[in-house]
Amino acid sequence: RSGAPAAMQAAAAAAPTRRFLMPMGEAEFALNTALEELQKDSFSVSSQHRPARCTGTALQVAAALLGASLPTGNCQVRILAMIGGPCTEGSGRVVSRDLSEEMRSHKDLAKDAVPHFAKAKKFYNSVAAELVAHGHTLDMFTCALDQVGLAEMKGMVLSTGGMALQTDTFSNLVFRNSLKRLFQKETEEGFIGCSSNGVLEVIPSKDIKVAGLLGPAARLEKKSINIADTEVGLGNTCTWKLAGLDTDTTVAIVFEITANNKDNDANAAPGAQQFFLQFLTRYMHWSGELRLGGSPGTRGGGDGG
Repeated sequence: RSGAPAAMQAAAAAAPTRRFLMPMGEAEFALNTALEELQKDSFSVSSQHRPARCTGTALQVAAALLGASLPTGNCQVRILAMIGGPCTEGSGRVVSRDLSEEMRSHKDLAKDAVPHFAKAKKFYNSVAAELVAHGHTLDMFTCALDQVGLAEMKGMVLSTGGMALQTDTFSNLVFRNSLKRLFQKETEEGFIGCSSNGVLEVIPSKDIKVAGLLGPAARLEKKSINIADTEVGLGNTCTWKLAGLDTDTTVAIVFEITANNKDNDANAAPGAQQFFLQFLTRYMHWSGELRLGGSPGTRGGGDGG
């Protein structure tokens, strides 16, 4: 990324992984040539079988390669997964190649009659944990008429703050325009404003506790006396990792009021107690700057909503 610190770029240039990763300016011609020369897979597929796809292994290799190549938190990293069908080979398989085995349905999931679901979901969740640890984001573009296994893979998108798009074909304008927006500049219309490596921390006053967070994040194991016993969403912490975030990223934080009425002044009006909150967000801005944002808040004990 052009906004990455100069020291990080110099270190990446000298690393052995340079034969896999290099600045866009040096790789642009080779990348464009490779894209222009892409052809349909020449290996024929039997009419009784699905195409061989090792999507899970490919995502695992991409996550491991980027994690080993780039210093954590020093640049923004996004993996773009173009998926045209379900994974049928290797780790993360969601259905076999044999067409006699039907793709699982919602009814199958409800009945727990899905032979590959639990194992595939566990695998993809492990890939998600690796992405979160390095602050990397996964975006999924699924273009197929049939299911592709998004139920198994959704944890990688949700926990890293990525984007998921579903359409019928890669020639669809929805896919083309959505992909184009990821690369638009700040001065261009439709700019998303992707930032990365965010950490959100909530510091409440003594009479309020954090129950959890709902949204595209992953919990960080940071204990505090301000954690509620009842867990809602991503609970049991007051700090979360936002591997990917943009100008439209929204999360909801649930609180539990624990104030004891006996501690209040007997002469005070009902609901007069005041609660205070501090929201701290550390992240890497799309310009490459490391930023810290603080948002204080307060509300009365009798406020509704």
